[in-house]
Amino acid sequence: VLQQGFLHKTKLTENGKKIRKNWTSSWVVLTDLFLFLFKESSAKMSTTTAGSSTGTNKPELCVDLNGATIEWAAVKSSRKGVFQVSTLLGVQLLLQDEDETNAVVWFNEIKRAIQRLPCGTKGSNIFIYSLMKQGSRKNKLGRTKSTKVPFLGSTEDLTAVAPGSSRERQDNLRDKLRKFFVRRPTVDSLVKKGIWKDEPVFGCHLSALCHFDGSTVPKFVQQVIQLIESKQENMKADGIYRASGNLSQIQKIRCQVDQYNWAILEIEDDVHVLTGCLKLFFRELKEPLIPCPLFEKALQATNYQGPNPERIRRYRDIVESLPTENYDTLQYLLQHLLKITEYREHNRMHISNLAIVFGPTLMWAATVSNNLALDMMQQNLVVEALLNNYHNIFNR
Repeated sequence: VLQQGFLHKTKLTENGKKIRKNWTSSWVVLTDLFLFLFKESSAKMSTTTAGSSTGTNKPELCVDLNGATIEWAAVKSSRKGVFQVSTLLGVQLLLQDEDETNAVVWFNEIKRAIQRLPCGTKGSNIFIYSLMKQGSRKNKLGRTKSTKVPFLGSTEDLTAVAPGSSRERQDNLRDKLRKFFVRRPTVDSLVKKGIWKDEPVFGCHLSALCHFDGSTVPKFVQQVIQLIESKQENMKADGIYRASGNLSQIQKIRCQVDQYNWAILEIEDDVHVLTGCLKLFFRELKEPLIPCPLFEKALQATNYQGPNPERIRRYRDIVESLPTENYDTLQYLLQHLLKITEYREHNRMHISNLAIVFGPTLMWAATVSNNLALDMMQQNLVVEALLNNYHNIFNR
């Protein structure tokens, strides 16, 4: 267990269908692979389990973190400290804590849990399926009979006894799962052995990608931005960059682009999917576009209380110290975002709104801060200042 405690939760979508928001309080337990939501706390559950064996401690929801994404969702609720977890199965879940500092702690713990999962795996469901298939071999079946092996969804309870199965079989499955979770290798060990490698486009180092593309701005970034700007209806789309695109389609494009199938971008007609891909690209970089060593310096420039020209000079010094690839890519992105604001009467995306979206996406600290909520607010102010003073800061 990595983290546990009470959070408010509500579903936005399930199986691709929108659900009316209904906030409830749940006891949330974060593990390496799953996010469990219970109606009762662990103390109540342990008392109930000790008193009876009726299985009342089953989670009301189990979220598979493999392939999931997490992002802040302040625009989707008037509450404070709201963030969204989206899964490959089409579930979009809002989690919230009135204590914004605690919400940031939860956000970072879940984000780290997601990042530790190997992106190339087919998920825990397939592993469970294979275990059940192995167990079924023990029972010889006649040629005239047919059998169906149940495929467990991420929200099903593994402790439940299926019709016609024995308690021993369920215990055996549970033991195998427990051993697998304990013995599975870490991402660091897989990297050292050369098994786990960077993806060709997503999740790599910006300098390496630019070197491969033969440009100081990644080919993916250029193509996506050009496609967005190619249609005026895209630029006028309500809540562009704020609204979330279809997660499964975003992941499909990610996999295709990593196989250099660029044609997948040309046939995508949902602007929110394209913007979601662009945000995901910057979030997945091995090092943020504004590198970690410059994080504190950028916050200091934000907190500077002196004359505005001096503050702009400090921002210019930070930008000038960026590697060429980072400088050109940041400049290319900010030029695009300024074009987005030209249609603010239609898309309702002002500079401050774009800064909220891209603040945590373009920069983050190398280590966890003691005041994450304050740092996150200042990250937004850095991006807002870069957009407001673009022509005074970028003058190469």
